[in-house]
Amino acid sequence: MLRRNRDDLLLFSTDEDAANAAAGAITFPMLFLAGTFIPLETMPDYLQTVAKLLPLTYLNYGLRLAMSLGDTASALYNMSIVLVTGAVFFIIGSLITDWRE
Repeated sequence: MLRRNRDDLLLFSTDEDAANAAAGAITFPMLFLAGTFIPLETMPDYLQTVAKLLPLTYLNYGLRLAMSLGDTASALYNMSIVLVTGAVFFIIGSLITDWRE
């Protein structure tokens, strides 16, 4: 269900259960598109382009580089991409959320 907050922005969840369902609807497809289960090299080019936009792709790269190759510098670079993306979305979410009941 959609509701409006004080800035007339549409928010998709009205309670905790709806927010959990929305989060699952986003993260489950992202697991497959970001190369968590299927290597990106086996995907078509258009899906590889989509995967490069997802922060989970960089988390996967970073974990693989750190655990398999011991390349901590590249792993930290990939982790910084994930942290910056997370911070940006956290700030946007904080700004558009109406904190009053």
